[in-house]
Amino acid sequence: MNKLLARLCIALMISIFSALTVAQSATDAAQGQDAVNEAASDEDQEELADAAQAEQDSSSQDVAQVEAEEEDSSGRFIPTEQLSQDLGASFPVDI
Repeated sequence: MNKLLARLCIALMISIFSALTVAQSATDAAQGQDAVNEAASDEDQEELADAAQAEQDSSSQDVAQVEAEEEDSSGRFIPTEQLSQDLGASFPVDI
């Protein structure tokens, strides 16, 4: 009973630590992005906006092309790549 309680406490502490670490990383990333955004000049921001618009237009064209191909297809999905199991990845069994 005591061992089970100790394991539960340790698992809870690890979970809390992980959540705090992720939250801190997200906060640090957001602050870093804010600093980058402030440092960018108006020209850079305009170039970024133009690039984002071009990417959005390109993705819209891709979506339209996929939708057109779906209409032409016979309705049966044929995968283009073969997936295999990754045996190199290990997972803990005592979580």
